[in-house]
Amino acid sequence: MARGKKSRNTTVIPQPAPDVRPKEPQKKGVIHRRFYFYDYIVVSLFFVAFAYLQKFVTMKFLGSSGLEDLKFEKIAVDFFFDTLWKGFLVVALLVFLHDFFYRDVEDDNAT
Repeated sequence: MARGKKSRNTTVIPQPAPDVRPKEPQKKGVIHRRFYFYDYIVVSLFFVAFAYLQKFVTMKFLGSSGLEDLKFEKIAVDFFFDTLWKGFLVVALLVFLHDFFYRDVEDDNAT
């Protein structure tokens, strides 16, 4: 009795290419931040403008022609959108402070 060859799995699993970019030497004491304070200001201004645009659209959708009829709705919409952008500014400030004071821990095994 002759033995036949067993089927072989010839599927090749592609390996990811190694990172060939030369790594830039990092000087000790140099802090690399992702964002600067200017970036936080730009994003905050954009969000405040977006909140006011949404407030305007909401008031037009509710029919702001007769504000006497919509006094409660106007107060509610003002409260919601003003609280939204003020809360965003507080969170953006806290994120900036965390980014400013947080120091990355370098991995000793990284090569």
